[in-house]
Amino acid sequence: MYFIEDTNEFYSCFHILEDTRHTLYTNKMEFHILELTKLPKKLKEDANDILLWAKFINAKTKEQFEMLAEKNKSISQAYQQLQVISQDEQK
Repeated sequence: MYFIEDTNEFYSCFHILEDTRHTLYTNKMEFHILELTKLPKKLKEDANDILLWAKFINAKTKEQFEMLAEKNKSISQAYQQLQVISQDEQK
């Protein structure tokens, strides 16, 4: 069994390689891993979209959601949809 190398990075992208020749199986498939427990506590002004989305996924308070929605238009739209579906107990 393999594990992600012990690192402080919260985001990793993996591709499938052949074991012996190390050739890429396909460029049409990759695995993106967000390790939410490794997210930085403070958000820098120049945070990239991957970090913003990871923080959004991990957000727990209304203030956190609203702050992230202000920084990114797509996150703002996602937050609006989250508010709509949160009103319906079945969803």
